[in-house]
Amino acid sequence: MSRKLRVKVSKHSDPDAVASVGMRRLSGRVLRKLTGQSGRCAVLLPGRDVQSIEIIDNDQSKISGKRRGSFADEDFESFMKAVFGPDQADEVA
Repeated sequence: MSRKLRVKVSKHSDPDAVASVGMRRLSGRVLRKLTGQSGRCAVLLPGRDVQSIEIIDNDQSKISGKRRGSFADEDFESFMKAVFGPDQADEVA
């Protein structure tokens, strides 16, 4: 199954953009907790008006006609608590 994620990034970020992206090097401990492996990662930050981010599996969407992989607000809150801890998650977000 092939997957492709295409993100266009400008040199100067727009504060009103729908999303911003950047390449960051996270600590091995944090990255292993998130993905099970260490190394480089791309960080996708949704803008204030974004309610969800979807990653569509092209092979499955052609077969079923449905989008899969929705990343809703509840998932984001769980992600922030897992990374930063329950006390600091609200401060960071």
